[in-house]
Amino acid sequence: MIWVDRKKVYILPSKLNHDDGGQESSEGNTSAEYKANTKNGDLIVNVSADGNGTASAWAAVGYEQENVTIDDGMMLAHLTFKYRIKLNTDNGSSPVNAKIEAFLNSESASFTEKSLTAPPGADKKSSDEFVTGTQTVKTNLNLGEKFTIYLKVSLDAEAGDGGKCSGEIVATVSEIFFRPEIKPF
Repeated sequence: MIWVDRKKVYILPSKLNHDDGGQESSEGNTSAEYKANTKNGDLIVNVSADGNGTASAWAAVGYEQENVTIDDGMMLAHLTFKYRIKLNTDNGSSPVNAKIEAFLNSESASFTEKSLTAPPGADKKSSDEFVTGTQTVKTNLNLGEKFTIYLKVSLDAEAGDGGKCSGEIVATVSEIFFRPEIKPF
C-alpha cells in the first residue's frame, strides 16, 4: 500500500498472465520456433534460413492489471528484463533483424529497447552475456479500466543466393509492476 493524494492506494501483486507468439518459414531449408512461458517469464525465438528462404518468429509475455485504486490518473507500468541476442550471416545472405520491445495492449504504445541488424557477411553479432533492459510506460487510466504491458522479442531472417543466416534471442522478465504516478509536492 502507498499513499497518493492523501488516499490509500493498493498495488496488486505482479504476475505474468498472458503469452503469445508466432512463427513462419518458407519452403526450403528454413526453420522458425518460439517459446513463451508465463511461469518464469522466459522468451526464446530461433530462426534459420539456408539457400533461398525466409523465417520469422516472435514471442511475448505480458501482465494485465486493472486500475482499482484512483479515480483517474496517470499510471506507470514498469518492466525489467534480461536478454541475449545472437545473429549469424554469411556473404550470400540477406540481413537478420532482431527486435526487443515493450508495449501496451495491442501495441498502441510501443517502446523499442533494442533493434539490431546483422548485414550480409558481417561477423557474428553475439554475446553470451545477458544485458539488462528497463522500460517504464505511462498511460492514463480511468477507474476500473484494464491494460496489459508486454515484453516482445522478434527475429526475421532471409537467405538469398545460396547464403545462410540464423538468429536467436533469449529474454527473461525479471520484474514487472504497475503503480500510480507519484508527483512531487
